[in-house]
Amino acid sequence: MKNLILKAKILLIALIFIFSGNANAQFGEDDRLLSLGISVGNPGYYNYPFKGKTYYSSFFPPIIFQGEFGAIYKYISIGGQVGYQSKTYKDRSNPGYYHKYTYYSVGVIGAYHYSNLIQDLSESSKKYLEKFDLYASLIFRFDIEYYKTTLVNYDSYNDVHPKLGLLLGARFYLTDNIALWSELGYGNLGVFTFGFTYKLGK
Repeated sequence: MKNLILKAKILLIALIFIFSGNANAQFGEDDRLLSLGISVGNPGYYNYPFKGKTYYSSFFPPIIFQGEFGAIYKYISIGGQVGYQSKTYKDRSNPGYYHKYTYYSVGVIGAYHYSNLIQDLSESSKKYLEKFDLYASLIFRFDIEYYKTTLVNYDSYNDVHPKLGLLLGARFYLTDNIALWSELGYGNLGVFTFGFTYKLGK
């Protein structure tokens, strides 16, 4: 496992050196961004009492897909997000018994790209921030929970959880169109999200 993580880090560093030429990261009002990532650290999800020697679990990690476009000059963007995750608890003593939780999320996003403001106010900062897009965002979403079990007459239910959260995000552009993407905060399905962003051509 350690060797795999080390190889992934080496590959990531190599990609940064290969692609990080004169990339232009400044967000523009005509930009259209598509991002795909994985979230880790699920706050409040799956905290169910299926523990002990008889239970084991399998899961599908939270997947996030979102789109943004410039709304007000080059500082504010708006967009939408969808997500998916699931986890199943199975009983070793009864192989046919399980509890499965599945979440679908859909939400709207508003982001303020403050690295643009910093560059506009300070000419010297451009050489440090030219490949970065730094922003803070507010997200409002609905998480649709679907539960199913084979323990009690194959019972199931659906529930909807409204969520409001704040996120700090960053993109590092490897080229003019491709960026590494990360977000931190209690707005996504997980506390930390990482992946890639593609900037559509104008």
